[in-house]
Order: sequence, then C-alpha cells, then structure tokens
Amino acid sequence: MKLAASGPGSTANNVRAFMDECLALLDGLATVRLVRADNGFFDGKFLDFLEEKELHFLVKARMTRWVKFAVLGVSGPRMSLMV
Repeated sequence: MKLAASGPGSTANNVRAFMDECLALLDGLATVRLVRADNGFFDGKFLDFLEEKELHFLVKARMTRWVKFAVLGVSGPRMSLMV
C-alpha cells in the first residue's frame, strides 16, 4: 500500500501528523514493513519519530560532506551506505 502526501509547502511539513494518521488508519489492518522517503524528509526530528515508532526506514539523503562523515561514524546494522 502506498500513501502519499500532497499539497503546497516543504516536503517535511506536518509529516509527523500525516504519519500518525496513516499508522492509525492501518492499525490492525496491515503491518508497516518499511517507510521510504525522499531527501525532503531527511530531518532529525522525522528520523527520531520513525525510531520512536520502531519502524524500519529508508530515507534518501544528498551525499554531502557532512552526511559522509555521519555515515562513516555509524557502527552497527542500522545504517548502510548504498552507492
């Protein structure tokens, strides 16, 4: 099942409310196996939200110098670098 937000503004605007609504609608009907988002959602608060909900996620990020440093500094199975 694919759900998409539409409307004007930044991609990450009201994403928490949108995700809460989606999860509530799916509660008991389906299990969310993976949340996939584009680079507009590469935001610490959104990533924290996904981790709080214990959701698996893949969020695209621009490979800036700071992202490279962050990826290289992460250990464990939660982060992988796809080239």
